[in-house]
Amino acid sequence: MARVRIIGRFVEEVARDLEYPYDVSVNLDDPTRPIGLGEGSGHGSIGGSFTLQEIRDPEWREHLKRCGCEWLVTLAEEEERRGIRFLPDQILERWKTQ
Repeated sequence: MARVRIIGRFVEEVARDLEYPYDVSVNLDDPTRPIGLGEGSGHGSIGGSFTLQEIRDPEWREHLKRCGCEWLVTLAEEEERRGIRFLPDQILERWKTQ
């Protein structure tokens, strides 16, 4: 079983007694696509695994913002600038300093 740590969460109240969650996670066992983005719960949920570079796509900005994880875009920019790939443990360590 994968070791996954949720690093950001936002719950939107869409109607009385109906909530729609958003989350951002780090999969500590997947260095190729360590970032998880999820929306919804139960049968209505959807999500995927991404690289830091993939979450730079403007399509994910609102999701990251809602979950308080916009700093991941800055980390992705640093990754590109330095020509390195941050490992899941390193991403988690950065999260702890946010």
